[in-house]
Amino acid sequence: MIGPEEEAICSNCLDFEPIDEEHEPIFDLESLAKPIHPAIGVFNDTAYVGVWLPTKAKDKEGNEYVKEEFFLITSNREYILATKSNLKELGLKFSFEPFKSETRWSLKDIQDWLNGSTVNPLDVYNNILAAWRYYIEFEDERAYHYWTLWTVGTYFMHLFNAYPYIYFGGLKRVGKTKALTLLYCLAFNAVFSMNLSTSALFRLIQATRATILIDESEKLSNPERAQDFRAMLLSGYKKGALVYRVEKNSRDQLKPLSFDVYGPKALANISGLEDVLEDRVHSFILRRGLGPQVDREIDISSPSWVEVRNRLYRLYLQYWRPVKA
Repeated sequence: MIGPEEEAICSNCLDFEPIDEEHEPIFDLESLAKPIHPAIGVFNDTAYVGVWLPTKAKDKEGNEYVKEEFFLITSNREYILATKSNLKELGLKFSFEPFKSETRWSLKDIQDWLNGSTVNPLDVYNNILAAWRYYIEFEDERAYHYWTLWTVGTYFMHLFNAYPYIYFGGLKRVGKTKALTLLYCLAFNAVFSMNLSTSALFRLIQATRATILIDESEKLSNPERAQDFRAMLLSGYKKGALVYRVEKNSRDQLKPLSFDVYGPKALANISGLEDVLEDRVHSFILRRGLGPQVDREIDISSPSWVEVRNRLYRLYLQYWRPVKA
């Protein structure tokens, strides 16, 4: 006989049936489709960037219309319509559903890349260096070079095992928000976090490998929001680290979910950072500027930012191998 505790346990057990051929476990992992990230990554020694592109389609009556579909633009100068069937033929599948967002790489430049255009790494570097020098005043010349490299690195970060955060400190009106705005114009899939719930933010990082910009205007008076942000910052600097949240599913049941929050993050505030974050962050304390940069405002709608980002996408696809090596 079994006792009441064992009986309670057994009442919650599943009745297992013998395994038939249709339900045999697969131990040969090489035969399974390889999961890849939809936003940016490498498969079969080929780098790619995921983009939404307009395509021509026809309805049932034969009328043409334009719809957006998801493609992979590869380092081999090919485009792959990223349907499940096409990916399956390549032995691939997406780890996450592609996130529908505005393409930050211009259609004209994508076409130029496919047709054989190249980019000079030094030109890209100097373009970004010039932007930092034009808008932000640093006391140390080395800071300009660090920020240039950090900006370029947001396109390559998935090749690294860790990526440091950056922090702008200082009093009011020293250029902290302007520095984040410049990153918004240049970095890979950059987004400001203040208008997003933490649930949406975690999903956005996971789906797009976004560069997250956290300004001092971020209001963390909500204890739960502050806790979620802290968990993200403590884990998100290192590849493979996950953050767990308990959320309700469609049946209104609580279910634990994991989120991959690894990616570039830049912070700015007046109050400083807690000690536990200091080994994950490179800090820059800004002073009240005296140079012409003080009066220069950033127009985020300027087409010049698109041109710089175009070069950064091509730089990644053209030079990912030596960077990874």
